[in-house]
Amino acid sequence: MRRFAIASLLTLFVPAVLSAASPSLSIITPRGVQRGSETVLRFSGQRLEDAAEVFFYRPGVSVKEIKPVNANAIDVTVTVAPDCRMGEHVAQVRTKSGISEYRTFFVGPFPEVQEKEPNSEFETPQVIEAGVTVAGIVQNEDVDYYAIQAKKGQRISVEIE
Repeated sequence: MRRFAIASLLTLFVPAVLSAASPSLSIITPRGVQRGSETVLRFSGQRLEDAAEVFFYRPGVSVKEIKPVNANAIDVTVTVAPDCRMGEHVAQVRTKSGISEYRTFFVGPFPEVQEKEPNSEFETPQVIEAGVTVAGIVQNEDVDYYAIQAKKGQRISVEIE
């Protein structure tokens, strides 16, 4: 009976110890990259310091370099092919102790412009050119204003992801 109790306790605690060593991927930033470019993506999570490989599940994105930032982040230089499929792409990190969850980023046709604060008031919008991707992350409730040059009757399309 005592052996059974010890074996039962080990069965309960061993999976927790094993999963504690697995990497965890929370987010990939910037969220979008341009086709035909080389970009540094920050993979953030936990236990990523010994990253050995990044998996992509569609052609068009390849890893040039993986550089540890700290225990919970790596910078991954990627090359995005000019004909890479646009839209959402999936990635995972393989470390020496396991494989992370899936996380996504987007590939688009436009150059990226960083959001600049302050742009939270109608009177102080961020001026941007047409045909760009604005990169920013909403941390909490947030309102952002942007201004572009347009002609009367011109159709403008905006997409938010």
